[in-house]
Amino acid sequence: MQYPDKKLLSRFLELYLPVSEVDRNANGSLTWVPLACERTNPSPVLRLSLHALAASRVAHAENDVFLGKESLKCYGDALKLLQKMLSVPTPQADDEVLAACRCLMLFEVGPILGTNSMSMLGPIADNVTYS
Repeated sequence: MQYPDKKLLSRFLELYLPVSEVDRNANGSLTWVPLACERTNPSPVLRLSLHALAASRVAHAENDVFLGKESLKCYGDALKLLQKMLSVPTPQADDEVLAACRCLMLFEVGPILGTNSMSMLGPIADNVTYS
């Protein structure tokens, strides 16, 4: 199977990022996600990381057990590949390695934070107290 699947990435972006320009501007720190998804020839580690992240979020939103298992496999494969890449760094791969790390980080915190980017502020905002 070719990772990541374009239909899966499209569905992921629909779920993950707000549609309106106002909402996108409010979440400026996530603008790298569509750019990573639109790369024409990403490295294998970025492909696997994007697929793991997209599959996990879509699986959660659509209650798809098979896709959830697939996301875990891709996550494990991406971690193994990332470990190999970091042991022999190359300057050309730096940006994609960083993007892959960010995808894997979002994969890991996804179950805590929820399905879309707006929910990232929820746990923080709920626990903030003002004196």
